[in-house]
Amino acid sequence: VKMMLLNPYEQAYNTFIKDSISLLDERVADGYATQVANEIIEFEKSLSQLATQEKKRPMNVSLSGLSRHMGDEFPIVNILRRDLQRAGISIEENMKVFVEDIDFFTHLNRLMKKSSSTTLFNYISWTKIREMAKAEGTLLHKIYLKYLKNVRSEPEEITDRNLACVRQLLQHNVMYTAVASYYSQAKFPKTSKEEVTKMMHFLKTAFLDVVERNKWMSEKMKEKASKRVSEMIVLIGYPDWIMNKSIVDSLYKFVPEVGEHESFASHFHWMEENDHFQKVLKEDFQKQYEEVVLQSHVDYKETENMLVYPAAALRTHFRGPPIPRSVNFATIGTVLVQLMTTAIGRFHGRHVDFWDTTTRNHFCNRSKCLDNTEECNDTKVFTTSSYQKLHDYFGARVSHMALQQSKGNYSDPFLLPGEVFTTEDKMFFIFLEACTAHTVLERKSSRAGMTSKRIHLHKA
Repeated sequence: VKMMLLNPYEQAYNTFIKDSISLLDERVADGYATQVANEIIEFEKSLSQLATQEKKRPMNVSLSGLSRHMGDEFPIVNILRRDLQRAGISIEENMKVFVEDIDFFTHLNRLMKKSSSTTLFNYISWTKIREMAKAEGTLLHKIYLKYLKNVRSEPEEITDRNLACVRQLLQHNVMYTAVASYYSQAKFPKTSKEEVTKMMHFLKTAFLDVVERNKWMSEKMKEKASKRVSEMIVLIGYPDWIMNKSIVDSLYKFVPEVGEHESFASHFHWMEENDHFQKVLKEDFQKQYEEVVLQSHVDYKETENMLVYPAAALRTHFRGPPIPRSVNFATIGTVLVQLMTTAIGRFHGRHVDFWDTTTRNHFCNRSKCLDNTEECNDTKVFTTSSYQKLHDYFGARVSHMALQQSKGNYSDPFLLPGEVFTTEDKMFFIFLEACTAHTVLERKSSRAGMTSKRIHLHKA
């Protein structure tokens, strides 16, 4: 049966199917491959029309009742039972299910009855092939990339096959969780997280103290700022469950033992199968905040009032014993305070004016020595000139205060050998300067595009 292809997207999809068939079985004649592709597309169109009907008839129905709508030729109960038994879910005919549109199954039954068994077999086979085409490093994947390029303007294929495979494994429904767990254990273990979490306690205490004692905030603003910082969600490195081996193992329990010499496509297939069964579990684990672990930059998420310092970023910043704590307060501590300051700055995220008039006037009149044009520009337009920011000043000041206030809670060593490192204060500012000397902040503004500014930190 020949059909007219109406648009370039259908043409690209048709070519994708034909080329895949030809690759998997070179004995198939081109004309027959075209016929199979046309039949698959026609069947998919019919399915799409059924699924997009405007009038839907939702219903609570037993599986036996749903089976009657499907007809005896398509035993839906047996199909579900076979699919879900691996997930440990028992299926009985008297079970009640919510069906979004009962008429869909009636029409689906009619469609399958009028379709040939060959068409149904080819369609089901194609859905499997289409999924396997996503696996990197195969000739089938090259055909898939060609199709994507035609319909989505996908970027050029990555020529480094190892890199391409690693990127695919790092997708969240494949092996991201396993990699994040392994990375955290190897690069930023629990002891390191505990050290930074301990620092955060002193940093937040000092921060709230500065808010309470400053002379430029109104009392109302102090209360507002303190509440925001006190209620802030702080995620250091990774969510705790990432280090729980039992939880991580359970998220891959449907993956059989796959030999190291088996193809990447085989590994990918079982990961996809595992993802499918994980989603049908009664208690699907939500993997909260796992995306944070391998991010390269710190972040303050305004909508959630959440401060995030990923393990991948801490890996390069944190220095454990015997390096003195002043080093971490100067680097990690300063960054954490800068993020907290972002939460109480006049403008953040959506350009909301967080301050009241009294606070704004007091601050802008008393901070002229800081050239603080960012907080005092009512139009919130970034300039290309270099200027000091509130979070730069707070970062150094509050972190240094926290260092001083926390000394009784730490043990030696406090200093490094050498004539330069004779006091904690000297060490703090030396490492602070070393950390920020080559830092460039890239900021985007919907009003002024992108600007780059060097951080200037005050040491007093």
